[in-house]
Amino acid sequence: MSNTTGKPEPESTGQENTPRRRRLVRFVFHAAAFILTWWFVSSMFPAVPSPVETTRAVLAKVGSVTNDLYYTLREADLEEKVERVRREAEAISPEDDSAFHAIDTTIWAQLDSLPWQERMRQLRRGDSIVQSRLGGISRAPALRGRVINVLLVGVDSRLGSRSARADAIHLLSIQPDSGIMEILSIPRDTYYDLGFPDTTSFNILANARAGGIRAFMRRVDSLVHRGPIRYYVEVGFSQVLGILEILGYRNPVETLQFLRTRKGLPAGDVQRSHNQALFIQKTILDNFHLAVGAGGELLVAAALQLVRTNMTFDVAQGLIYALAKTGFPHNRPEPVRVRMLPMYRYRLRDMLPDSLTVAVTLARARERARFPDSVHFHADVQSRLRHVLSLAVADTARPWRVISRLEVFFNQRAWLQVRDLPVRIGIRDSIVELLSAAYRRRGKEKKAEEVLAVRDAENYLYRLKHERNVDR
Repeated sequence: MSNTTGKPEPESTGQENTPRRRRLVRFVFHAAAFILTWWFVSSMFPAVPSPVETTRAVLAKVGSVTNDLYYTLREADLEEKVERVRREAEAISPEDDSAFHAIDTTIWAQLDSLPWQERMRQLRRGDSIVQSRLGGISRAPALRGRVINVLLVGVDSRLGSRSARADAIHLLSIQPDSGIMEILSIPRDTYYDLGFPDTTSFNILANARAGGIRAFMRRVDSLVHRGPIRYYVEVGFSQVLGILEILGYRNPVETLQFLRTRKGLPAGDVQRSHNQALFIQKTILDNFHLAVGAGGELLVAAALQLVRTNMTFDVAQGLIYALAKTGFPHNRPEPVRVRMLPMYRYRLRDMLPDSLTVAVTLARARERARFPDSVHFHADVQSRLRHVLSLAVADTARPWRVISRLEVFFNQRAWLQVRDLPVRIGIRDSIVELLSAAYRRRGKEKKAEEVLAVRDAENYLYRLKHERNVDR
């Protein structure tokens, strides 16, 4: 088509773009050469930080400045939450921790008073209490003073079952003023009189959870005497799998089996409980920094939606910032102590769920028994949940039936057992939509909003995991 304006047609812009491309290529070449030279120099001279180390340091500094700005803007609100936590903290009376105090002072005092040669002979002789200290149990004195207790419970509940036993029991005691935590592990087979004949094996603490979480908290309190237990955090198999996946573990199923197995371990249930405590300790130390700042606010809110707990967001944030003000976790050499009930005097090992330890432990467990301790997965979780969803869809005219069918699976976060992520999200969203609609039709708007909040929180945690791209 001819040019009606009489002006010449503009020539191709290819020639105009050529200098720009050359400048871009030149810039990329010089940048690559600079980085390679930097990397070579840093490899030759250890005192020179590498490009990766420098980038991490810069990002950490930016994060620190961002957190400081966030704290400055929210200082009044955060200080109010910290003060509330401090007011809630209650002192452990001296008689409450007399058993711990006796072990932590008398045993070590006697040992330290011996000549060096005799001390070594005592250690080689295998004193069970001393050996337990050498096997990972904290040598520091048990916590005393004002603490807030949080009961951490892992329940053994089959898919779709409303009954549950306590498979993992740990008391997390937090001193907001000093910035110290203590994890007291309580093996699930610990004796507790539940009224059954002693000829049976039913009088154990794990079975006490069947009476409800509140009654269980009171029973744990009466057993350990570590001050009142105000809060609890409870998870089932599905939730632990979700947590392990978000933390970046490559094989959450095997990691959970490791944390639950006791076969093949010299101290059996006691070593298993200790392994779980070490996992909790490592998780706190490795991830506490993520809970501070503006991003931490979103993370804490999302994490509370993933578990069952009576802890509010304000209390959780108050605890976090009370600890952060002390410099936690860099405030002392042992900011998170691990402890066992004094009655369990075994030699324990430090066994963290790394790939080698998991593989070796599970292999030994399989050698000891035909079927090792395992997670009670349904044979096909995906098919089971799809079947329940089809029944719920057929019952949409009767919202109470929908709630009855789906509520227990929702509370278990059962979809987290589906390994295919797109399929898992599809099943979760179907459960959430049907259940929230049924709650609304029953006039339970708050319950409907809570269901939707769980979905939103989980989506945020998935995005955070993708951004961190953590692999263990």
